[in-house]
Amino acid sequence: MRRSVLITLIAMVMGSNALPVAASTAPAFSLFLYPSKVLVGVGRNDVTLGLLNNGTDPVHVTVNPSEPWLVPDVTSFTLAPSASRQTAVHITRPDASGDLDATVAFMVAPTGSGTLLVARGLAAIIVVQTGQGVRHGLSWSGLTVPSFIDPMAGSVRLSVTAHNTGNVHEVLDPVSGTVGGFFPLQAPTAQRARGVRFTPTILLRDSSRVLLADWNPPVACWCSVSVRGQSVSVLVLPIRAILVVILLIAALVGASRLIRRRRALSS
Repeated sequence: MRRSVLITLIAMVMGSNALPVAASTAPAFSLFLYPSKVLVGVGRNDVTLGLLNNGTDPVHVTVNPSEPWLVPDVTSFTLAPSASRQTAVHITRPDASGDLDATVAFMVAPTGSGTLLVARGLAAIIVVQTGQGVRHGLSWSGLTVPSFIDPMAGSVRLSVTAHNTGNVHEVLDPVSGTVGGFFPLQAPTAQRARGVRFTPTILLRDSSRVLLADWNPPVACWCSVSVRGQSVSVLVLPIRAILVVILLIAALVGASRLIRRRRALSS
């Protein structure tokens, strides 16, 4: 007996909220959800989500909230090509502390045949603030910086991990790191004095995320990179340029010796 397999592809849109990416010609299936994330403050009990059909085919959409305290004004609808629809979602706040995190998914019926069926959709993240029993718990770990850097290779990718053990979301913007140390060949400019800036984000309760930043190191230094209590030492040295200079000097010395030898033999 053949068993059908359902693969559900839901875009939990943190930075991208379209399926799929539009090409030069309009695809048959392409949905755009806006906004992809909603922060609901205390006293607000309704949110509105919009869905746009950028594809050439009509789609039948089912609205699926992840929690019973999210009540959409419609459970399903059909969206014609180039059409959009606003869906109102009412929030019936339960008695809870901190933030309430949930999603509202807009799903399209599965397509395909045989043993493989594919269901597509998009989901918006809803963060509801209760204003009760707020507890913050932000910590940092895992600052990753190469211990040796050749600045001739270009910018360097840095990373650090943020952990939110509290019961409310944390807005991580800005997250900056500082660069200090001994710069023997080049004084730190105003840009280096400011350090490096990591990608801003919103960190939900009970979650962790790796933040990234690109750093353009000086020509040479013994540096200390610090981010939110994390510190790593790094040696910056243009080893490729040094090797090229050494090879050039060796070639010049060798050529000079060869010229002197030929002159000695000819005399």
